[in-house]
Amino acid sequence: MDPFFCDFVPRAASGRIEIIDNQLQNIGTVETSGFDVAINYVSPETRLGQFTIDVNATHLNEYVERTLKTDGSFFSSDKTGTHTFETFARAFPDWRAVTTVDWNKDRWSANLAFRWADELVLPGGCDDLTVMGGPAILESAMFTDLQVRYLPKILGDALTLAVGFNNLFDETPVNIPCEIGPSQVLHDLPGTVGYIRVTYQKD
Repeated sequence: MDPFFCDFVPRAASGRIEIIDNQLQNIGTVETSGFDVAINYVSPETRLGQFTIDVNATHLNEYVERTLKTDGSFFSSDKTGTHTFETFARAFPDWRAVTTVDWNKDRWSANLAFRWADELVLPGGCDDLTVMGGPAILESAMFTDLQVRYLPKILGDALTLAVGFNNLFDETPVNIPCEIGPSQVLHDLPGTVGYIRVTYQKD
């Protein structure tokens, strides 16, 4: 046990613990930086309808965690571009992007979205062992979602009918090496998810 922490657990002369002085302390910091990129295009009205394209991307330039050690110095850990399994799974891709294409014509509309995440490194490999002579790599992946909507001429245009599919092309999530399976904090679960939605909204 580190003697530094013993001072927070005073004992009586009999050796019995009197109190545990569990004070809140700022024992670490996070230093992060990055930037977002957003591109938007709206087409003119055509005989095929109107199209809108949105591209939203995020670049993580730095994500460094600093933890205070008992000697007053800091331990630094750079998480940029990594997938970690400490207390819980976390992912810090260098790039993430969502590209959306919207279409509208009369009472019909549709939305096609492409969700992409950059590859990640498992710094310690499998159980802190290296894979193929180096760190384990979780490859990049992209998933496609589709939704089609219709506005029927009933109830004062307050009703919207929609049908959609998440992971439309049944893209198989990339498995984390070491037989851990897919990343549940970054990628979809396996399979295509379909749904039907009825929305009623009255002004």
